[in-house]
Amino acid sequence: MLLIRDLASLRALLALVHHLAGLLIGVLTCILMVTLITLGFGLLPVALIGLPILGATLRLAELIATAERARFGLVLGARPAMPAEIRPGYRWGIIPRWRTLASRATWGAVVYALLVRPVVSAVALWSCLAAWAADSMRPPTSSKNRAVSGISLTINVESVLLTSN
Repeated sequence: MLLIRDLASLRALLALVHHLAGLLIGVLTCILMVTLITLGFGLLPVALIGLPILGATLRLAELIATAERARFGLVLGARPAMPAEIRPGYRWGIIPRWRTLASRATWGAVVYALLVRPVVSAVALWSCLAAWAADSMRPPTSSKNRAVSGISLTINVESVLLTSN
């Protein structure tokens, strides 16, 4: 009964939905990025067919990073800052220029979608559920939202990781 009362907190439900969505987005983007990068590099020697695929993959990674910033802005109440570096362009809207392929910000978005998002989401969801489970085993006390402190800790750690990229 104690666990259900703690789950009724709006902030706790928002954190749970945030972590579940992050895990789902992380797994899907990881699968998509691995597939597109492998396909792009695999088809690169074949008449440079892989170059537009790599360009679309890099554009997709930037869109994913922007969507993640917006999702974090919803949970945190303030939109995280965009990167200071101006993104280099593409030829014909899809074929990346050499500056794009050499840009740290572009590959940072790809690495975030491949490695950081799935791992951080899994750890955050696990710690959120562990905080609720540990809280449900404690005897009742007078404080109302004990589990919220553990949840806000996971959101704060996740936001620090997001802003450091």
